[in-house]
Amino acid sequence: MLAHSPPLPLIIYYAGSKVAAKDESDILLALSHRDRVHHIYLSMAQNMGKFVTAMNDQFPILERMYIHSLTKVDLPFTFRAPNLRHLHLSKASVPIQSSLLTTTAAGLVSLSLLNISAPVYFPPSQILTRLSLMAQLERLSIIFHSPIPYRDVERQLRQTPDMTTLPRLRRFLFRGTATYLEGLVACISAPFLSILRVNLFNMLPLTVPHLCQFLQSSENLTFRAVQVTFCSSVVSLHVVPWKSDTPSMLQIMCGLLDWQVASTVEFFGTLSPVLSLIEKVAFSYDEHHQSEWLDNVDQRQWRELLRPFTNVKTIHMKDGLISKIFPSLASDDGDPLLPNVEEVGYSGGIDARDAFTTFFNERQVSGHPVSLRLVDCSMFDIPQYLTSFTFLSSAPPATQT
Repeated sequence: MLAHSPPLPLIIYYAGSKVAAKDESDILLALSHRDRVHHIYLSMAQNMGKFVTAMNDQFPILERMYIHSLTKVDLPFTFRAPNLRHLHLSKASVPIQSSLLTTTAAGLVSLSLLNISAPVYFPPSQILTRLSLMAQLERLSIIFHSPIPYRDVERQLRQTPDMTTLPRLRRFLFRGTATYLEGLVACISAPFLSILRVNLFNMLPLTVPHLCQFLQSSENLTFRAVQVTFCSSVVSLHVVPWKSDTPSMLQIMCGLLDWQVASTVEFFGTLSPVLSLIEKVAFSYDEHHQSEWLDNVDQRQWRELLRPFTNVKTIHMKDGLISKIFPSLASDDGDPLLPNVEEVGYSGGIDARDAFTTFFNERQVSGHPVSLRLVDCSMFDIPQYLTSFTFLSSAPPATQT
C-alpha cells in the first residue's frame, strides 16, 4: 500500500506489550521509507531492538522521535535526523559521538532521557558538552531509574567550569542524586526557566549550593510561600513563586518523619538565600496517620528546619503539628526563630491558644505581638505540579562510597 500511496509524511505509532507479526512487518516497512517518516513513537516491552536497528540511515524530515523500551537498546551510530526537534528516549542509549547530540543538537527543542540505568549511564560532563550546542532547547528531562552514585563531582567542581547558557529553556525535570544534579547546575544558566522538578534519591550528601545559585540566577524561580506536608512516605513542599500564583512543588520521600525532617534540614541548609525571601509558610500532615507518628522528631530538628525562614510573616499549620512545632519556636539563648512573623493560622480542633501560649507571650513582651487566626483546611490543598524537589527512599539516607 505504501508503494502506491501519495508521498505524504508518515507517522509511525505503536504502543503495546507484544508486537504481532503483522504489526512488526508494517513497522519495518514504514521505517524503510526514511524520506517520508515525520514522527516515530514506539513503546513496547520487547522486540524494540530490531526496529531501532532498522534506523541505520538518514531520516531527512523526521521531527519527533519517542522510543520507550523496557530493556536497553542502542541507537545505531549511522542514524541521522537533521531536522529532529523532539527527542525522547527511555532506556535507549545514543553513541556519544552521534550526530543526534552534535550537529542535530542545535535544532532540538525538547530532550528527554528517561529511565537511565547503569548500562546507559553518562557523567554530567558529557551531557553538558552536548547541552552547550542546544541554544533552542526549551524542555529538558534527565530521569534516572535508580540511584547511581556519581563520585567525580567534587573533581569536576574543583575545575573552573565552562558555563552553558540555555536562553530558551523553560522546563527542567531531573531525578537522580544530589551530587549528579550539582554537577549539572554548577555549569548551567537558564535565566528564563519557569518550571523545575527535582526528584532526589535520598542519598547523602544532600547539600546543594550550586542548585541555590542556579535558582537565584533564574528570575522566575524566587519564592514567596511554601507549604510543607508530612506523610507516611513523603514530605511535600509546595512553593509559590513571586511572579506567579501557580505553585511549585518539592517532595522528600522517606519512610519515617525523623528521616524526612533530617533530610529536609540538610537540603534547606544550603537553600537559605532562597528560603529567606519567603513570607508565608504552612505545615500540614496526612490525616490518615496516627498522631504517635509525629512524636519521633527532636525539637532541635524542628528549629533547624524553621531557621532559614527569616522573612516569614505568616505561619499556618494543621492540628497535630502545633504541639510538635510550636514548643521549638520559643527563643533559645536569645536566638528567636521566625523573627518577623505577624500571624499564626491553625485549622481548628484543639485549644490552640494553650499550645501557642509561650510563643505568644514572648512576642508580646518583645514588642512584636502575633495574631491568631482560624483558617480553612482547604487552603492547604495546593496543586502538585511545576517545580518539585523529591528525595526518593523508604529507608534512611544512604551514603555514597
